[in-house]
Amino acid sequence: MSDNYIYARPYAEAAFKTALEDNNLKLWKETLGIISLVVADMKTKAILANPKISNDKRIAFLISFLPKKTDKKITQFLNILLNTKRIFAIKEIYEIYNLLEEKHTNVKVVYVEAPFKLTPAQVNVLKSKFEKKYKSKIEIKHILSKDLIAGIKIKIDDEVRDFSAKNHLSQLEDQLIC
Repeated sequence: MSDNYIYARPYAEAAFKTALEDNNLKLWKETLGIISLVVADMKTKAILANPKISNDKRIAFLISFLPKKTDKKITQFLNILLNTKRIFAIKEIYEIYNLLEEKHTNVKVVYVEAPFKLTPAQVNVLKSKFEKKYKSKIEIKHILSKDLIAGIKIKIDDEVRDFSAKNHLSQLEDQLIC
């Protein structure tokens, strides 16, 4: 586990608690997701790390990426992250926030990576199997991947199952080399 996850946990928990108290889980999730994508950009990191730019301008810069008027508490949260230099852990804050929300709503998100678009029937089969296995509601997020030749990769929580042809070929190669 990286240090960022250790530093991010209390911020994610505070954001989740605030969102829960204000009945604003969706808004906070969307905002944290957008900000984490924005901060992932190297140019944005350079702007946020520049000591010549005031915090007010940095917050205004980050808020400019959001689609609607921002909640005052979200602005305060971003200000705290900037002051403590934890804005660079926003990706981890967002991931932990999502886990907290999933636990609270009893919904697990399953990421299915495939080189083709899944049919609704395939999605329903996967969904019912995972609902039975994990005894919770399942939300399927489909990711089209040009890296896969055939097959699928499934990620749920921290568990990854790789049923791709690429993985099978790699395992075969390892066995032949040994």
